[in-house]
Amino acid sequence: MNFYKTMEKGAIVAAHFGTTHEDTREKTIDIINKKLKNEFDKLDFFQVYTSRIINRILSKEVLKI
Repeated sequence: MNFYKTMEKGAIVAAHFGTTHEDTREKTIDIINKKLKNEFDKLDFFQVYTSRIINRILSKEVLKI
C-alpha cells in the first residue's frame, strides 16, 4: 500500500469492537494499532470502539478512547 506516501492529508481510523480486559487489549488491539501507526506514520491515527457497552465502561476508567 504505497498510495498513501504521496498523500498530503489523510487519516487512519481503526475501529475495534473493544474489550474491558487490559491484558487482552495489550495483546491484540494495541499491537494492531502499533503496526498501523508504524506503517502509516505520515497519517493521523484515531481509534474508536464500536461497542456501546465497552465505550460506557471505559468512559468511567482512566483509559479514554
